[in-house]
Amino acid sequence: MFLYTKVAVLIDRSEIRDAFDIEFLMKKGIPIPNDKKLLKGMLLEIRKFKKTDYTSKLGSILEGEQRKYYIIE
Repeated sequence: MFLYTKVAVLIDRSEIRDAFDIEFLMKKGIPIPNDKKLLKGMLLEIRKFKKTDYTSKLGSILEGEQRKYYIIE
């Protein structure tokens, strides 16, 4: 249920840190909601992120090695 809420928050405010939180929770084994409409909305929001979202917004809260992983070339 918690991940469902995080996905809804991502769709509502479209902040890259929300997408990062979702990825983190999924890596910890929390299952993603089985809701096609919600998943489609999440993917649409993720596709809107620009290079500056990855480098500046997300990069400013990550350690060096993690930062390298998320920078789009």
